[in-house]
Amino acid sequence: MNLSEFLLARIAEDEVVAQEWPDDRQPPPNGDALWMDALGHAIYQPRARVLAECDSKRRLIYACTHEVENWVTIRPGVRQNMPVRMPWGDDDLYEDALKFLALPYADHPDYDPAWRP
Repeated sequence: MNLSEFLLARIAEDEVVAQEWPDDRQPPPNGDALWMDALGHAIYQPRARVLAECDSKRRLIYACTHEVENWVTIRPGVRQNMPVRMPWGDDDLYEDALKFLALPYADHPDYDPAWRP
């Protein structure tokens, strides 16, 4: 399993758990200040926000591992769809970005210590 596969698997797990949370508009039961997940962990973030973060992380992983199709202005009035990388352009930075995304999952059994930034 490579780093991006590891991250996508963890994000999918986070998304499954968040999908099971109650609707953000519903108050917690019994007047509790926080919802608890199936494992008894306190949930501090609204479901919609967690799902949006999952989507954002997937997009960042894709941008770091693929050329992204984007419309680029070649000259005034002429635009062309072409593959471009994110602005910084240094492949080490793409890898570092993925390593930083993986840090919250460092206690997972599939986490490779070589991924630590």
